[in-house]
Formats: sequence, structure tokens, C-alpha cells
Amino acid sequence: MAKVLNARVVGRQSGPDRRYFGRPDIFGNSFIIGRDGTRAEVIAKYA
Repeated sequence: MAKVLNARVVGRQSGPDRRYFGRPDIFGNSFIIGRDGTRAEVIAKYA
């Protein structure tokens, strides 16, 4: 089962059972608050 971890809290160790999901990743939201709209607008664009 997948477990969501905050890398800032638990450290940035990588391993075979960990995966990064962020802006550069295919699952990351590429829209930025301010440049691309308000928080609600960029969430709507991503969804």
C-alpha cells in the first residue's frame, strides 16, 4: 500500500519503495498560482 510522506519532515532518502510526485513529475500540477490564476483557478485547470 502506498504511504504519503512529506519529504521536508521525514528526510529526502530515496529507495525502491518511494516515488517523487511534484511539479516536474507527470503527476504534478504545472500551473502556478499568480502566473496562471488564483489557487482555485489553477486547481480547476489541473483537474
